[in-house]
Amino acid sequence: MVEPAAVETHYLDEIPLREGDRYAVRRTEAVRQFFRSGGFPTATLEDWRFSDLDGLGRTGYRRYSDSPALVPLQDEELPGWVSGFGRRVLLSEGRPLNAAEFQPGNGLDVRDLPPVPTAEEERDWGFVAPGAPPEGTEADLDAPLRNPLEMLNAGLFDCGFRVRVGQRADAGPILLYSLRRDVGHPAMLHPRSVIELAPGSRLTVIEAHDGDSATAGWTNPSTFCHLGEDAELRYVRVELETGNIAHTGRVTFHLARNARVRSTVLSLSGGRSRTDTTAILTAEGAEVDLDGLFLGVEQAKADQHTLAIHAARHTTSRQLFKNVLSDEASAVFDGTVVVAPGAIGTDATQANRNLLLSRKAVVHTRPRLEINADDVKCAHGAAIGRLDEDALFYLRSRGLGRMDSHEILVRGFAGEVVEKVPVESVRALAAAGLQRVRESRSFAA
Repeated sequence: MVEPAAVETHYLDEIPLREGDRYAVRRTEAVRQFFRSGGFPTATLEDWRFSDLDGLGRTGYRRYSDSPALVPLQDEELPGWVSGFGRRVLLSEGRPLNAAEFQPGNGLDVRDLPPVPTAEEERDWGFVAPGAPPEGTEADLDAPLRNPLEMLNAGLFDCGFRVRVGQRADAGPILLYSLRRDVGHPAMLHPRSVIELAPGSRLTVIEAHDGDSATAGWTNPSTFCHLGEDAELRYVRVELETGNIAHTGRVTFHLARNARVRSTVLSLSGGRSRTDTTAILTAEGAEVDLDGLFLGVEQAKADQHTLAIHAARHTTSRQLFKNVLSDEASAVFDGTVVVAPGAIGTDATQANRNLLLSRKAVVHTRPRLEINADDVKCAHGAAIGRLDEDALFYLRSRGLGRMDSHEILVRGFAGEVVEKVPVESVRALAAAGLQRVRESRSFAA
């Protein structure tokens, strides 16, 4: 933990703000609030006891925007699945590449996120002064904004996208792709994106974070999604960063009446990641599905934290998170469902299932329900196990080898999540992750 008295000597205190930025005072206050709340969270806090963030506070990261400019990214440097994506906007080291050239169509408009929101936009963009919730509120709807890394993003962000879909438009899929390269010194990214769906609109968003770095790196993105009445969002988050990169990301969904979200988080990186997914169901008929899959090999680690806040009557949430762990990989699932007083008719389920392919793999799971209303239907559960020996025996008795038998069962286990992804090229990324699991040291050992 960084003590408030040490703020003046901490590396974050030395990060310059852009000259003439009228938002500088607010940004500085956000960073100060981060330190007043205790700085980088430590394992002494319940919500962070399995998240090792000590190195983030001790490493002297600099923003890419404060570093010497790299050679601009060329199209041939992009992975094939990105180059072949129909509509895409790109960030390279936090610098927007083509958002200004994006041609609106099908009700979809994409622009660079301005560094300074208007007073009316501040709340939708997640800029609310952190503090205790007002007394007497039925649900703490600002809870995600008190995440200390959210405060830090609010103070340091300088890049991102604003995606807007017009009323009753069917905008189809779009890719938001962020790539980082090694700059030879510890570097951090704090991108921030806002996705706004007007009433009755539909959109599919693929948000991907990619890159490799031998030098210490840190990616700390925030995404806020606001759905109007009867809007529908299909959101897929893909984490691909490898090497010495730590990833701490958050996505928050605000759902109006009869709005619907289908969210999938694919953790396919080989490093350390923590993802916080929050759904705030603010009006009757709102519905959300939160799914996730982590494919861990070697010493990879992924923390998945979810929060579903049922703040209105007759709302629905379903959560399904799966982990496939080989070698010394580890995973955390910490999920919470909050049913506010008066939120009768809530229907909430939560499931975490874990497949361990090695005796050295570790998983920590903690599904939780906080129910403050009657006449609700809520259930949760977790399971940790290994491949079914009877199923393996059956497959081998039909002539399959040991490796192939294991692979069939692992792919079947992961398929419940992967098959829901609506874009074939993204499903192919998950298939490549499963191939890495097959090639791991402990697979079928």
